[in-house]
Amino acid sequence: MSIPIRQIWWSNLEYELGAIDIFLRSYDCIAIDIEFSGFLQNTPRNTADSKRYDDLKYNVDTLKVQLGFTLFKENGAIDSAWQVHFCDFDINADTDDPSASISMIKRKSGVNFERQRREGVNSRVFALKLQNILAKHRYRNIE
Repeated sequence: MSIPIRQIWWSNLEYELGAIDIFLRSYDCIAIDIEFSGFLQNTPRNTADSKRYDDLKYNVDTLKVQLGFTLFKENGAIDSAWQVHFCDFDINADTDDPSASISMIKRKSGVNFERQRREGVNSRVFALKLQNILAKHRYRNIE
């Protein structure tokens, strides 16, 4: 079974957020996939989990490229997934040595960095809007 991956650009942001809001009425789990162009802070393997989390969060927050997520039910049922294209990543300014990481992202995910800069979603705008939607559904299943 193939799961459709819905693309989120600035032009369809409101429509897709509306769809996510509707899906959240039935799907109460989320899986997240983040594509970013490398590491600004590399963490040794034997470092505490909290430090690894902090470093990963720093890398993802700083190197905004793409966010993918899938909503699913507790029984594993999946209906749809989304890929968000952010405009605030600049391939020329946001990486120290972009060649290997950027090539891997282009090959693996087919990212068109020029289109993302022109037509992508501002990550802060997306975060605020998604946060508002998620907050509406936060305590839905708690009795």
